[in-house]
Formats: sequence, C-alpha cells, structure tokens
Amino acid sequence: MYFHGEISVDPSSLTSIELVKPSKAFGKMLHVLTLGLATEREERETFTAVSVLQQFNQVFRSLGITNVVRLARDDVDFYLDEEGREEDLKEAMVAFVQGASDQPQGQFQTLWLVLEAEDDVLKYLVQVEINAAHKVGVHPIRITVNGLIKDLHLPADQPDEAVRDLLAPHFADQEAYDACGEANANHFGKFVERLSAAIGEQMSIDDLSTTVGNRIIRPSEPITSRQQWSRNRAAYDPVYYGYYGFDDYFWYSWTWSEMCHEHNVNCHDCSVVDDQGRTVFEVQSDGFDAGESNVLNPAEPIEVPSEGDVSVSGDHAFSDSPEFSSSAADMGGGGDSGGWLGSLGDGIGGDSGDGGASCGSSCGSSCGSSCGSSCGGGCGGG
Repeated sequence: MYFHGEISVDPSSLTSIELVKPSKAFGKMLHVLTLGLATEREERETFTAVSVLQQFNQVFRSLGITNVVRLARDDVDFYLDEEGREEDLKEAMVAFVQGASDQPQGQFQTLWLVLEAEDDVLKYLVQVEINAAHKVGVHPIRITVNGLIKDLHLPADQPDEAVRDLLAPHFADQEAYDACGEANANHFGKFVERLSAAIGEQMSIDDLSTTVGNRIIRPSEPITSRQQWSRNRAAYDPVYYGYYGFDDYFWYSWTWSEMCHEHNVNCHDCSVVDDQGRTVFEVQSDGFDAGESNVLNPAEPIEVPSEGDVSVSGDHAFSDSPEFSSSAADMGGGGDSGGWLGSLGDGIGGDSGDGGASCGSSCGSSCGSSCGSSCGGGCGGG
C-alpha cells in the first residue's frame, strides 16, 4: 500500500495563469529549448512551459521542497539524481543546459520535474508533468504525489523478509490495520492540500482538481526480493521509477497484498493496482475480505471480488484474464489531440501577435484517471 494524489489544472482556467519572464536559471533552459525551433508558435509554447515550470519551482520552495530528483524533456533525462544530493536545483539546471545544447532541437512533448520531500511520517515523490499537447478531457498540467510510510522503511542492510516483522503489528487485527491506514492517509491528504493551496496562491489559479487515495499493489506473482519488481519510467506513478533511495521505502508495499490475504483483512476505500500502478479495482466502503479469495493472493491467478461494492477497470496487467473478460469496464480514452501552450501564450508581451515570441527570445540570450477514492475513508482498506 502506498498513497497517491493528483493535482491538475482545469483547461478552462489555463488562461488565468500569469506568465512571468524566466529567471536567469530558467532563462538558460528556455534559450537551449528554443534553439532551432521551426516556428514562432513553438517558441511561444516553449516560453509558456518554462514559465509555468519556474512557477512550480517557486511553489515547491515556498513549502521547503528543494531536492530535485529528475529534470527531463520527453524521454531524455538531463538531470537524474543517483547519489541523493540535496539543494540541487542549480546543479539540475546546469546539467539541463549542458545536455540540451548537445541534443537536436525540436518541439518538446513533455517537460518533467520530479522532487522528493519527507516529514516525520511520510516520504514523498512529487512529479510535475507539463504537456505541450494533450487529448481532449486530459489536463495538460498534472502533479502526481506518492507517499510512503517511513516507519515501514527497511534499511538496505536488512534481509528482504524482515519487512514482515515491520508490517506484523499493523496486521494484528482489523482495528490495528484501519488505525494505521487512516492516520497515514489523513497525514498524506493534508500534505496534498498544502501543495494544492500553494499552487493556487503562487500561480493565481482558482480552479484546481485534487484527488487523493491509497493503493494496494497486486503483483502477478509473489515478490520476494527488492530486486525482483520491475522499475519502469512509463509506470503511472513515479514511485515505480526506482529513484535513488526509494526502493527501501517502497519495499513494504510489495508485501502488503499478501499480508492482507494471509490475515483476512477487510480491504475498503482503496484502489487495487497492478505492478505498474494501473487500477484493477476500485473498492468502496463495504470492501471485501481479502482472505476469502485470491483477489490479493499473488501466488494464485487473480479473482474478481464476489462481495462488497467493487468496480472493475479495463486497462491493466490482468485485462486479458478470463476473470475480467465479461466484467471489465471500457476505460479507453479518446478524443482529438489539443494544444494549450500556444493559445495560453498568445497574449504574452502585449497586444501584438508575436508578443510571446519576442519575450521568449529576449529571455534566452505537469485527473484524468485518478484513483477515484477519497482520503476520507482513510487507507483502512489499503
């Protein structure tokens, strides 16, 4: 079990974002991104994205979140912290400018900024995704937050199976399970609320969509080693990426479903996800007894819960299983691709049509598919 939150900007409120001239560090980023761009519109879109990214940086600094984990354009990581550096924004910017200068230039699709944070209770990953183009109905700016319980962190020098000793007190009975889940879920919810409030204040955005919930990973087979689960940058949540220092915090989540099955836990108010974070089931307040079936037993083929208020999703690792052939909902998206950065930047720099491009040149020289459950139920089910 881990916690998931999303903050996205409603497309109708995009024009309310005040675009600001990039600072020196972000100006250098803008400069290398606009070199060789084919059109004025692309330059304007790039200026807009960099301006928005800079404002997110200001949001994070206001909350004391200053450790950058990753800075990337599309599939190219220009900065990836593999040593656990702190206060490394400047270092990330230098790496981006140096790396981007050597890359062929063209219109980017996505800018990524990933940061880490922690408090006494949880360790967080915060991922900002800014898309130059997006499907209709999908928000172009999405912030994904993951939270992991620090008390369940297993140091690297401890054997993998020792995680069960850490988990055991929380599976003693249903009351202990629910208490652990609810306390940590409420703490996570408050963190996401503070982040959402800071975005609204720092970026002058009135319309933000925020969702929070908890997730139980249901692997397709028993995961007995920290090295066994697949790190994947294409996964739905950043916690699956395998960022430096997070594997030992994330490890307990891979044993959670098995413990639920063994201890007949009633799982409620949660999302069951596959090994890449894609939703398999949405579980409401009635929940289901994890010990009465193989819903959460990775040693056996997955089953669909026969009790409780459970909805089935349609795009995940188990979609081809016979269990899902008749009950899976059609979750497929669609719609035309729509741009937003260009139209958002049309008014930059005055009334002239090339205002955005002029500003961009002068400066140079991230719920669609939320978890669906609210924090209110706690992670008592996850």
